[in-house]
Amino acid sequence: MKNDTKPQTQVNRPRAVASGTIFGNVDCYVLEDGSTVLSQRGMLRGLRGEIDGHERGDLGQYLARLPEKYSAIATATNLEFIRPDGGVAIGRPSHDFVAMCRAYAEMLTDGSIHKARLPMARNAVAILSKLAERGIDEIVYEAANYHPRAVLAPQGPTAADLATAPAPTAAGFEP
Repeated sequence: MKNDTKPQTQVNRPRAVASGTIFGNVDCYVLEDGSTVLSQRGMLRGLRGEIDGHERGDLGQYLARLPEKYSAIATATNLEFIRPDGGVAIGRPSHDFVAMCRAYAEMLTDGSIHKARLPMARNAVAILSKLAERGIDEIVYEAANYHPRAVLAPQGPTAADLATAPAPTAAGFEP
């Protein structure tokens, strides 16, 4: 399965209005319409646990190797956008990264993960754990119709914590 990497024209490229890094190595962006995007290279670095920026391979190759039930992730369209510095990047909606991590975590849990991909699956579990720590407060606030931003600082790891946290690695992970 190949990803749709057909370039968009300059006129059609959305523009990122803000950027940052999460997990120490995953480039993230907010587009002018408010949607969140991660660079494909950053997603690959996050999954592989690499911090040097010299990732090998292409995200599409990793996604194409997922079992058939995850084909929607593998065949999703890539998004070409303009970074705040004027350069062009290729990314995917941030939710695709969560879905990709969930796929690897599920394969680890059900034993269908290939031995060579164990480190990536463990990194995926570590990433999901960090996201859950941050997300549980937001879910409770929404369910309770509570708006803490006006009253309290959020509990759990903040966006700044996620930005400076070292990349999750398989080392020391106990499934």
